[in-house]
Amino acid sequence: LELTTDVNKAVDDLQGLVSATRGCKASRHVDAVIASVRELNEVRLKCHHQLEAETITSSVLRHELSCLPHKLRAEVKAAVESARKSNAQQIEALQSQLNDLSSADARLDRHQEVLQLHNEVLIPEQEHLRDKHRDLVDKLNSFISKKAKMQITLNETCEKLEDVNSRVKCLEGDMASLKEELVQQRSSFAEDKLSLQDLLVSPGPWLAPTDPCL
Repeated sequence: LELTTDVNKAVDDLQGLVSATRGCKASRHVDAVIASVRELNEVRLKCHHQLEAETITSSVLRHELSCLPHKLRAEVKAAVESARKSNAQQIEALQSQLNDLSSADARLDRHQEVLQLHNEVLIPEQEHLRDKHRDLVDKLNSFISKKAKMQITLNETCEKLEDVNSRVKCLEGDMASLKEELVQQRSSFAEDKLSLQDLLVSPGPWLAPTDPCL
């Protein structure tokens, strides 16, 4: 990075300054400044790498989130259309069978008096038809229950989608905070760099040419 090159150049200049003032008290201060510059540069690199990682993660999540609603809508639409088609056919068949059984039961009732003499033969058949009627009613109730479960599943899917949206918003908030912190650290680093440049341009009395060790 260009900034790292500038930092290394500044450190080299400071190290040259230390060599020129070796043995003076001021050289210890310059060593401390070099250590601070290196530490600030490490912090800057760490923040830069962390920001790149968070940016990549956010891009992946944003892409997945952008595709998720369309995918869910397509799946839900296909499931609903399939269920409607299947349900309509099943309901029509069950209703037809139920109507047939109801008509048969009604005919049996109308002819009950006529067929009284044959009750011993017809009663088992009548019971069989009633069992079939109850079975169809059970199937119809089971179908209604499955439809209710499908609605519950759809509601849960919507809740999961809302949860994903909420987590993405939280991640975007964390990224904004990280960017703000990085800006502050860069600003602080820039101020430190200016201070170091001022030291290099305008050395103090400890660099007087008459006696560099005073």
